[in-house]
Amino acid sequence: MVYDLERTKGVLWLENFVMLALTGGEGPEDSLASFLTSFIRQGQLRIVSEMSLEQLEVMRRLVPGFVEHFQIISVSEMDTPTSLRIFEYFNQYTNRTININFSQKALELSYVLLDRFVRYESFPGKAIRFLQTCANQAFLANRRHLDVPDVIGYFSQQTGIPDFLLRDDLLIDNESLHRFFLARIKGQNHVIDKICSIIKVFKAGLNDPNKPVATLLFAGPTGVGKTATAKAISEYFFGIGQKYQPLIRLDMSEFQHPGQIYRMIGSQGKLVQHVREKPFSVILLDEIEKAHPLIFDALLTVLDEGMLIDDLGRLADFRNTIIIMTSNLGGTQRSSLGFKSYQGHDFEADIRAFFKPEFYNRIDVFLIFNPLDEITIRAITLKELNEVENRDGIKQRGLKLF
Repeated sequence: MVYDLERTKGVLWLENFVMLALTGGEGPEDSLASFLTSFIRQGQLRIVSEMSLEQLEVMRRLVPGFVEHFQIISVSEMDTPTSLRIFEYFNQYTNRTININFSQKALELSYVLLDRFVRYESFPGKAIRFLQTCANQAFLANRRHLDVPDVIGYFSQQTGIPDFLLRDDLLIDNESLHRFFLARIKGQNHVIDKICSIIKVFKAGLNDPNKPVATLLFAGPTGVGKTATAKAISEYFFGIGQKYQPLIRLDMSEFQHPGQIYRMIGSQGKLVQHVREKPFSVILLDEIEKAHPLIFDALLTVLDEGMLIDDLGRLADFRNTIIIMTSNLGGTQRSSLGFKSYQGHDFEADIRAFFKPEFYNRIDVFLIFNPLDEITIRAITLKELNEVENRDGIKQRGLKLF
């Protein structure tokens, strides 16, 4: 390949530059990057690539001196006026090629939505990709003109965020909001009230844009509805048009040793991979107190800055996630299933004593789940039985469970 490129005076384009340091021998010193160094130095091979500043530092660390053989050109993100002009050029292109036209307000709204929610990519590339997707779907649906509702609809499909949380002209119906959670969460009305407040803050755009949407800690024994609440939040916030529930659950008892941290936040870690694939989702860290303290230290960056960079310099953006941690601290000894009263016990004091202040202080909302009384237990049982009764295998046989 090197000799063919030299003979034809061709240029090799590499999309993933860091892989040069990871491909080849057992270590970076035996990698493809090291092998190609002499060809680059002698002018036999010309390479063009792209990378983030973080990836550039990774390459300098893995293969010292390699990137110094390249001319490094810094490319800044386009400003708003320039990006909007690019949108207009793209609109002219789609109008000319497939007869699809975006209104000016639709183009401007695309910029606003992408600027607020898709900060892990840059303009104009992220906008062109989004507008291209909108145009393709409109073409298949035999639509020729796209306006504000269309752009919101397509963005909602991609992110799972309901349109009324994206549109300034639509208000949240407080009654239907509470009804949604009351149908899914039993016996925890104070929790529902707090969740509704978080949703209203998000709707108003008042949440900190440089942190996760919210960081919550649910305390209480097993069986009081902590996981069910996390599922309900993910369904409401990010569940529109999604095939799979936008939630990842990590059992933190699986991360009790220092070396296991990379299984969570390393380049192949479960959490990092999930957030890259589904940046709009709920992250449920179950029984957080069972994780190794190094996990808490690593999570500080996520809770404080809303971002995490893995060992290969790749960014995982948590600013569109809701992080929910559950804890049984103080509740296990008193009630194994949450059916007995623990009234008067200071769960928050247990949590505060367990975590370092810098970790505890980054939790936005601390919620203690009530024990379940007989009426609530009956309501939950009937709800679960009703869901089972509505399954095809039961309905087709005409069976009744109660």
